[in-house]
Amino acid sequence: MDPEFNRMKVPELKKYLQVRGISVASKRREELLDLYQKAHELAMEVIDEQGDPSATSVITGRKRKKFNVGQFRIFFWILSFCLLLLQL
Repeated sequence: MDPEFNRMKVPELKKYLQVRGISVASKRREELLDLYQKAHELAMEVIDEQGDPSATSVITGRKRKKFNVGQFRIFFWILSFCLLLLQL
C-alpha cells in the first residue's frame, strides 16, 4: 500500500476514485480512504483520465454509469440468495 495515501487531501482522494469510475458523492474522508484502499488492492485501472462523468465508453459507445458499491452489494446478495435456492 502506498504509504502516502493517509496524507492525501479529500480532493486528491476523490480524483483518484473518480477516474476509476467510483462514485464519491456524499462520502466522508474515512469512507474515501476505505474506497481508495480497496481500489488500490484490486489494482483498478484508470478508465477516464479527466474524471468526466459524461465520458463515453470506448467499448460500448454509450455513456458509462458510475460504480455504486451499494448496488453492487445488493446485486451479489440477491445472486447468492438465488443460487442458494437453486441448491435446495
